[in-house]
Amino acid sequence: MIPLQSSKGSASASASDDSARPLKKYVSEKITESVQATIQLTQGLRRSSNVDEIAKFPKALATKNDNIVGTGQLLEQMPSVIAALDANLDAAIHRAALLPRLRAQLEEDLRQFAVPSPPSVQSDK
Repeated sequence: MIPLQSSKGSASASASDDSARPLKKYVSEKITESVQATIQLTQGLRRSSNVDEIAKFPKALATKNDNIVGTGQLLEQMPSVIAALDANLDAAIHRAALLPRLRAQLEEDLRQFAVPSPPSVQSDK
């Protein structure tokens, strides 16, 4: 598993690019394996008997090309998305740690500037 990197400064950005390289290599290898398997399957189908169905196969595969390209683009963007989410989570955790101190300060300010409520008026009936 690739460690998550925070995107603080250019050094971290290049570190996240470096950590994404094994993932890109893995994805590239899997895509290559899939293409090779598809080529072998197509060749095997062409050697079989049902030529009309085999002729439709490459066209059906070509319609899926846009999905394959889109998936590749998403996979390329994923490391930077994860780094941005990690940085935002770090910032949120830091801000959350400050909340008790902020609340105590606000309560103290309210006590200092609190105006006493007027005495209740009772009617003589």
